Amino acid sequence: MNILVITRWHPNSAEPVKCTFVKELHSHYSKMLPNDNITVISPIPYYPSILSRFLKTKYDKFLSVNDLQMDAYPILFPRYFKIPGKMFAAYEWYSYYLSLKRSISKLSSSFDIVHTHGLVPDGLVGRQIAKDLRVPLVSHAHDGGIDHFSVPEMRLAKKVCQDADAIIAVSDRQKMIIEQYLSADPDKVITINNGIDSRKFCVLESMNNTKKYFRLLSVGNLNYGKGFDILLGAIYLLQQNSLDISLTVVGEGVERDSLNKLIDSYQLINVKFLGAIPNNKLPQIYNQHDAFILSTRSETFGIVFIEALACGLPVVAPRIAPLTDILPEEFCIFADPESSSSFAEAIIIIKEKRWEKNRIAESVSKYSLQNSARELRRVYEKVLSYRTS
Repeated sequence: MNILVITRWHPNSAEPVKCTFVKELHSHYSKMLPNDNITVISPIPYYPSILSRFLKTKYDKFLSVNDLQMDAYPILFPRYFKIPGKMFAAYEWYSYYLSLKRSISKLSSSFDIVHTHGLVPDGLVGRQIAKDLRVPLVSHAHDGGIDHFSVPEMRLAKKVCQDADAIIAVSDRQKMIIEQYLSADPDKVITINNGIDSRKFCVLESMNNTKKYFRLLSVGNLNYGKGFDILLGAIYLLQQNSLDISLTVVGEGVERDSLNKLIDSYQLINVKFLGAIPNNKLPQIYNQHDAFILSTRSETFGIVFIEALACGLPVVAPRIAPLTDILPEEFCIFADPESSSSFAEAIIIIKEKRWEKNRIAESVSKYSLQNSARELRRVYEKVLSYRTS
């Protein structure tokens, strides 16, 4: 089976820790099913150099990315023209599509299936490519906030759902949202939970546990949606009560400067930002801490919570779906969303309890990349058999 994967959500040399789940999923698939051939095309945006002289653009970092990279599979990084600003974001898919067409025309391979990650614009582009190649389309809906899509985004996403042979939701709640808001056929929407590499994310018994503070860890992009302002508010409340707690934050993003200002305003001590960390180094960092916390405002799945639990850490999470459906209640303390005081109370509870690391890790053993890859293969087989019957 020859599989063409289309996604902007793939790590590259400019963003090596971006959406590592996509890379990990297809890498595991390639190793488990070596007779299936995967080719990934991951277009990256650019402005013409004449515009770069007048616009300070975040896309300049992509100039150094090579056009081709070999991993467990070949990855192509063609460029597509991106119009500045959000106004035209829903319509940039055509430039994206033309970039893909040029890349595919240079490949000697024929494809049996197209798999996209993301509905808009990736799924929309994949919809047209699948029609061009006359093969089935599987669209993996990692998109957050589908129920808050703009009118143009909603219209385009509905087209993808209408024409896709299968739509993969990462949680049962997301499946419900896709069916409700995008009018998708329930028989075509299949839940495949995100998974982790359980050989990497595990309890490391040899870690040094000498400590002065109760060590909290948080991992996520530093943006408004991840709610780090709420978490820092909770740490401030605990510091006012002289609790011996430290916080380490892994991640980078647009809110970094404002969060540093908030730390200064609260006069917080024992709060440390490590920046972006490669995925293969995260297990050791998880194992150097006592508990995990993320005061996120929304999630489509919440893979970092699963990584933390697999490393034996109890977690503090907001009481929102799908986290309330996915995380084991025995090892998770839920806090009220948007409430620093509720998160502070949850931290106190998790600090005072005794936890058995191996039992925590066992509670999420089903969320493995091996299981995700097997379920993905079944989806491929299903849509191919449907097309040939």
